[in-house]
Amino acid sequence: MKKQRSTSTTSKRMTRKQALAVLFRMRSQWIEDQTMQQFDATAPLRHESFDALDVLTKLVFAPRQLGQFTIPCKVCYQRYAEQIVYQQGETISTWCCTPCRDCLREEGKLVEAPEASSEVS
Repeated sequence: MKKQRSTSTTSKRMTRKQALAVLFRMRSQWIEDQTMQQFDATAPLRHESFDALDVLTKLVFAPRQLGQFTIPCKVCYQRYAEQIVYQQGETISTWCCTPCRDCLREEGKLVEAPEASSEVS
């Protein structure tokens, strides 16, 4: 299981972005925990849940700026993704916002290669 950054808050009330992040992580975990048979059987619900989260993302986040993807950062789920990065030890790329990319770089968890980074123009 991929380790996710914590977006928990010490107050009893979470923000809309934190609530959305929880829903994204729950959906990812639900999909990850399915057998192949369950995965195939839940295709309609997976598609509906993706569409529902897309609608909520547009309601919670500010309008997208030039250079932002239509999906949230897969590290924090707090902002739109702005680039695709490769994390050390991962076999697939990650949609990432600039603050999370910078944090991953500072932590030494980012694979730095010209072909491993793609920014939207």
